[in-house]
Amino acid sequence: MTHQRAAPLASRSAGQQPKIREGTTSFGGTHTHADQAAKLDVLDRSQAVIEFAPDGTILTANANFLTAMGYTLPEVQGQH
Repeated sequence: MTHQRAAPLASRSAGQQPKIREGTTSFGGTHTHADQAAKLDVLDRSQAVIEFAPDGTILTANANFLTAMGYTLPEVQGQH
């Protein structure tokens, strides 16, 4: 596995942006969409997650959040 590291800030020329390649993560190495989806699935199963719209209304929440808070999705979805 090859790791790509960005140049330190002090050594970058003015206006030079760090190179970011599609299909890589900040942890280095190449990861497929399936790898990323699997990581998100693990997080969803192990963490309580709630998603908000920019105005603060609840878009969705996972089962862990709903169980911990004692709500169902229809009870919280769309609430502020």
